[in-house]
Order: sequence, then C-alpha cells, then structure tokens
Amino acid sequence: MSVLVYIDYVPATRQPRQESITIVDVAREIASKLGTDVEGVLVNSVVVATKMRDMKILPRIYNIRLKNVPEGTYIPTLFGDALVEFCKKRNIEVLLFPATQRCREIAPYVAAKLDTGLVADVAELYVDERKEVIAVKPSFGENILAHIYIPDRKPKMFTVRASARKTPPPQYEQCELVHEEVSVPDSGKIEYVKSGQVYDPDIDILPERHDIVIGVGAGLSKESIDLIKAIAKKLGIGVGATKKITDKGILSTKFLIGESGKIIRPRIYVALGISGAPQHMTGVKDYEMLIAVNVDDRAPILNYSTHFYKSDANELVRKIAELVLR
Repeated sequence: MSVLVYIDYVPATRQPRQESITIVDVAREIASKLGTDVEGVLVNSVVVATKMRDMKILPRIYNIRLKNVPEGTYIPTLFGDALVEFCKKRNIEVLLFPATQRCREIAPYVAAKLDTGLVADVAELYVDERKEVIAVKPSFGENILAHIYIPDRKPKMFTVRASARKTPPPQYEQCELVHEEVSVPDSGKIEYVKSGQVYDPDIDILPERHDIVIGVGAGLSKESIDLIKAIAKKLGIGVGATKKITDKGILSTKFLIGESGKIIRPRIYVALGISGAPQHMTGVKDYEMLIAVNVDDRAPILNYSTHFYKSDANELVRKIAELVLR
C-alpha cells in the first residue's frame, strides 16, 4: 500500500506548484501513521518530474507519459484517465491532491471513475486510532467542524487546501524517477490548440507569496484599499481580503483568505478593519504576530491578536500612505 501525492504544475513554465510541494509533509505524516510508503505522481512532464526528483522530498516519483500528447499539454480528461489507469494497477491507500484549480477539475473525475470517495477542500487530515484517515472541514459557517472519513473504498481521495509558503526539507538520499506510458483511448478525439501564460499585474502582492500580509476588511473604504495595494507593491508585501470585500468586487477572489478562499501562513498579519469572523480566520495559520486595527474593541479579532489598536483603520492607512508613497 502507499500514500500517493499528485504533483500539479504550471504547463507554461514547467514548475511544480508550491501547493503540491507543501502537502508532501501531510502525506509523509499520514504514511508514517499507516505504516505505508509515500510516493508522488504527475502526468506528462519529464521536466517537472526531474525537478521533483532533484528536490529529494519523496522517495519515488512517477511520471505518466501520454502517448501522442505533447510534453506538458494539459487536457483534463486525458490527465484524469491516465491517473485512473495508473491507480488501477496499484494498491493505493490514499491519494492526495492540492486544492488547485486544475486538481478541482481532475479529482472528482478520477474519483467517479474509480468508484471511490472524495472529500474536497480539506483544511486538515489526521489518522485516528482505527487507522482511518479523517478529513476536517468547517461547515455551517464555521460553527461546526465536520470530521469525515471514507469507509470501504480505495484509494481514499482528498483535495487539501495548503499554504503556498511552506516547503518540506529534503528527507531522502535519493529519489527514484519512474516513467510509465499510458495510451488513453479518447486522445484522438481531442485536438490540442495552444496554451500560454496570462500575465497577472497583481501577482507580486498575492497573499500566499509573502511572509508579511495586510488583510483588508469591511471597515476600510475602497479608497483605502487602493492605497493598501499601492503600499504593498512599494514595500514588497502581500494583500489579503475578507469575503465582504471580494463579494463587493472591490478586490478579486484571488485575494480572498478564509473558508472559501486561500490558506496562508504569514509571519506577520496586519488586519485592518477586519472583525475576525471564523470564516476568515480559518485561512490565517501559524502566524508569529497578528496586528489588528479596529474601531470596535469587542470585535472577535481581539481574540486572535498579539497586538490590538482601537482606531479608525482608514485614518491609519492615509498616514502610512503619506510616508510610503510620497
């Protein structure tokens, strides 16, 4: 038996996504509790497989080659069918996916084809005394934490929401790289057109890329939030947002932190005009310092803060902008 980690990557750059690397630690821990091996698998990229081999964070990496499909080409059904054929040949106990956009496409397809269970967007995984792998998910607006397991099915499949900041250290003297070729029956019916990388002007201030993040909430005006973005770009730090801000369209969902957004692990989190609802705070993990500024000194954010200042966050932003942007 083995615990298998699916390695997602960016087709245009052939770089493994950091979320894939982050969940290796989760897979290692589960494998040690179950007494099984841990391995990695990816589809159709020798380049990415070689990079993963050189990191030595897994003892074995499988690269599934797709016959007659160009290197790195991403077609969801072909990737899914390749994984299905791969899993049918092996005794896989647990299959972990990072909760990226592509994996949210592939994982349900694979689960349906293998007639197994899938728990999506998991916040935490652990192994109980019965050797069952338990997924923890917030539900009912974070008022309840649901503990879910998948009985009598293999592989047990999970998509795991993980920070993009934490990289596990090398643990093995060497990593074996195994190439397998799979012929997918429907490959002749799909025509590959082209792929390319889309430039994101906000990529340098996305919250998962930084150790210092400014979070903006409903207590800030749109003008203040625009200033925060400019300040973040000038200082080289990240920006995150609550759902109220993204629902209003002031910032896009790529900045969303929380239950339905991203999980970050910043060293310092500055919460401006954020009440501290659990739906948001579930996305802020393992911080060393949380500085909160809010006009309400009874706001729930007080319970999460290492430093709390009762003040209008808009006025603070204006003063910081005068110093940083002048």
